[in-house]
Amino acid sequence: NRKRVQRLLRTMGIQGTVPGPHTSRPHPTHKVYPYLLQGLELPGANLVWSTDITYLP
Repeated sequence: NRKRVQRLLRTMGIQGTVPGPHTSRPHPTHKVYPYLLQGLELPGANLVWSTDITYLP
């Protein structure tokens, strides 16, 4: 029972931990692409555009 475990933990003065999400862990097989705009001075807005194409057969 969850409440019994909670009560026992409280009487012993300990606290359970919950693992957080692993959002910053990169997958070993995923490629790391270079950031091509690094070091470029962009004098205004709307100078760099980007697109992505996903093909679903």
